[in-house]
Amino acid sequence: MKRYYLIACEIMREEVAVCCENIDTLVDVKLMSGDLHEWKTPEMQSALQAEIDSIDTTKYDAILLGYGLCSNGIETLSAPIPLVVPKVHDCIALFMGSHQRYQTYFDNNGGTFYQSPGWLEKDIDGDNALKTTAQALGLLKNKEEYIQKYGEKRGTYLYEALGGWESHYQQVTYIDTVTKNADYYKESTKKMAERHQWKYDEIPGDTRLIFQLLNGAWNPEEFLIVPPNQKIIPSYDEEIIAYQDA
Repeated sequence: MKRYYLIACEIMREEVAVCCENIDTLVDVKLMSGDLHEWKTPEMQSALQAEIDSIDTTKYDAILLGYGLCSNGIETLSAPIPLVVPKVHDCIALFMGSHQRYQTYFDNNGGTFYQSPGWLEKDIDGDNALKTTAQALGLLKNKEEYIQKYGEKRGTYLYEALGGWESHYQQVTYIDTVTKNADYYKESTKKMAERHQWKYDEIPGDTRLIFQLLNGAWNPEEFLIVPPNQKIIPSYDEEIIAYQDA
């Protein structure tokens, strides 16, 4: 039986758990903090590469990445055994079941903010109060925090660019990937829509891609198999990701 090591964002916890109940492979799972999305690259690259480097690769047939390109957050990643990655831009396509389905919805629903069970769980703080997703993504940092992180010029630019994040959206869509607590998640998303005066929509999710990733069903149209000691790069075309010599 094949044995894989999955590195995935904690946002996918529920979906991974459901898929693991029915796969024909052995998968050891490492869930990384969703806070890696807050500052994107290069911190995300460094954290993921460090996790890859910590694996005893003699025990596994491949390393699976439960990520999309994620604003180039997986660019440069490399391993001494095959790396398998879905050909998607981010987790929203994973929750919808395909890049094509996500692209079609995106094209017909511009200005949409997406929610899923994992993202909503991340929006709950210690006293069980619902935070805004902007907080979870780090969009509400003050100017001094941006400057401290990125320097005076870039920090000021980022603060000004992200300060009006709400104006970019007119709708919030809940992707229903699991039935557990579905009503609670939907109501939380509806409250977010009301708070920001956005339209609300909900669509059924599809964990097909996540299941295939875990089960070793890697068709080349939807998965990139990165050979040992090659690194992931963005392809800047419909393939989304590719690889080259590390």
